[in-house]
Amino acid sequence: MKWIANLRSPFPFQPCAQIKNANGDLLPAQVRQTLASEKKTKCIQVFGTLIAGTAGADSNAMRYSANIIAQLLDPNCDGAVDDPKVAAKLDKFKSAEAGWINYGTDAASEESTLHVSFSSQVWKAEENSGKPSLALEEAFHMVHQSAWAQVYPDAFGYKDWGHNKQSVACRCMKEAQCIWYQHPENGGCIDINGKKCYNKEVKDVFKSGTIPGTCASTSVDGCTDPSCDCLEFFHKVETTWLGNKFVGYDRMGAKLKELKRKGLTQRAAVEKLLSQSDQCSRLLQHMKDSKMALPKKHIKETYQCGR
Repeated sequence: MKWIANLRSPFPFQPCAQIKNANGDLLPAQVRQTLASEKKTKCIQVFGTLIAGTAGADSNAMRYSANIIAQLLDPNCDGAVDDPKVAAKLDKFKSAEAGWINYGTDAASEESTLHVSFSSQVWKAEENSGKPSLALEEAFHMVHQSAWAQVYPDAFGYKDWGHNKQSVACRCMKEAQCIWYQHPENGGCIDINGKKCYNKEVKDVFKSGTIPGTCASTSVDGCTDPSCDCLEFFHKVETTWLGNKFVGYDRMGAKLKELKRKGLTQRAAVEKLLSQSDQCSRLLQHMKDSKMALPKKHIKETYQCGR
């Protein structure tokens, strides 16, 4: 995605204190009170999903988030959510616990006591060109964690390592660990067969009892828990497969380059990686499954569906 100044979006800004959904409903009183106390004044709602920002937050980036969320909820582009169960998990007008995108101007202004807040991270971008990918990543994480993981738990959910009902996505990540995936903040990792792999970015500390396909040691801001590692893994796999810009990690990047040098497209390269093991092959089937309301084509800057 490219940065487009004054991006158009069919989802208008509304004052957070008065924002209404398509049915004319206000946000729950406690939600409005918390937003006001945290100086969130400008809001957008997308099929009930809330994006809220401070006065100084990047309005254009917020429009990106709106258009991206719309595509994640309406993959078939008919102007309506594809799976009402997915949208319901994110409907802030019906549930105060629904996930929402939190826009500020720095880390402190994107902290919130209102659950479940997903920091936009857009303020981290050094240039405008970096903002679309950040907007996509955080929106994707929100929809995955708060909706897909709950509506399609067997395919895209996440359980504690060792759980006997772990999702296909997490089992695939374990198969890919050390072979073509490793989070840069994780060390002490072993592959699915128990072989060690190393990370020059952190100090590797290998521990007995580490579950094959997972990591033992981590940096201060590490990502060894499935609630982080599985979600990061699936974001990299799905968005790269869709054709969006690859924003993944070194092991996956190197494998993709190798396959693309052999003439494969980005999408075909991801499918080649996934086809190399059982659970990853199953994950690819779920990604392609029309019954799973996940996007099947690349996420664009604009949303013009149902017109």
